[in-house]
Amino acid sequence: MNYGFPFYRVSYTYDVLRKGNSYLGLGLSLQLRNADIYFESLDGTKFVDNKNFGPVPIIKLKGAYWLNEKTYLATDIDGFYASSKFFNGADFDFEGSVLGASLKAGLKGRPFFYVVLDLKLNCGFRKDSISICIRSVVQS
Repeated sequence: MNYGFPFYRVSYTYDVLRKGNSYLGLGLSLQLRNADIYFESLDGTKFVDNKNFGPVPIIKLKGAYWLNEKTYLATDIDGFYASSKFFNGADFDFEGSVLGASLKAGLKGRPFFYVVLDLKLNCGFRKDSISICIRSVVQS
């Protein structure tokens, strides 16, 4: 089994609220993905290969709230819904959605030095099932 999903994404957000360094932005992204998926049976007698390239329109929410001059909370949320083989080049009908969310807590130290705790949630939903992957990353 091989599952490759490289992509390129461009985003635009517009700040709907802004106060000092804090802001809330709404926007859109366009992702170009190149799916490369194949399955092979354990005995090697059956093989399925699926490769296709397609656009993915995405809704975006981004924001940051500074608690004081050194501490902030931030979020970056992307999501999309798909329900047709027309939009992604698949040869079968489907219905599903994807949500990617990041919540960050940061502490500003000396110039150019930050400590950030970044909690990420990536969810893939299909009409009849849910799969969730959670990870946390500490950056400095």
